[in-house]
Amino acid sequence: MSRGMIKWAPFASLKEQAIFLNKMQQENKKVDKPILSEDQMEEMNYILVNYKGERLNIVYFDKGYLREVEGIIKRIDPYTRTILINGKKILINDLMQITYL
Repeated sequence: MSRGMIKWAPFASLKEQAIFLNKMQQENKKVDKPILSEDQMEEMNYILVNYKGERLNIVYFDKGYLREVEGIIKRIDPYTRTILINGKKILINDLMQITYL
């Protein structure tokens, strides 16, 4: 008489453990939002005000992680204070760095 899948039953908890450990590692990689200096904010503001369709590299803060996106800004909305680039909507308050490519 074969045990079939029953013999693998004790290892089912290892998958859950691996998922939990992976989630904990991701939580440990989170960082606090960096505080920008006045000069950094003025430099980003200057780039956005004088933007003429150049390709940019944008670093922004997203739920504990610093993310990076490259591309051409499709829209800058001063009312909602957002930037639309490559289909991503980024809050201006979450911007950390903007550089020309």
